[in-house]
Amino acid sequence: MQHKGGTITQKDLDDIVHKIIEDVEYQKQFLVDQDPIANIPLPHTHFLRTTAPKKCASCSFRLVCDMLKERE
Repeated sequence: MQHKGGTITQKDLDDIVHKIIEDVEYQKQFLVDQDPIANIPLPHTHFLRTTAPKKCASCSFRLVCDMLKERE
């Protein structure tokens, strides 16, 4: 499905389902016990801050990150 329009094939649907499964598996690594039913995130200490300050300018979590820095 590289272009707009046309016919959606079974392969297209299979590829989408595969991508969803792949993404969910990736996201589980950020949960306690990798349990999507409980959906409890790992503590913030599990996530390292970037060493590239340019990334901070557009980061959605900059405010939270700055608040955590003040507490440490």
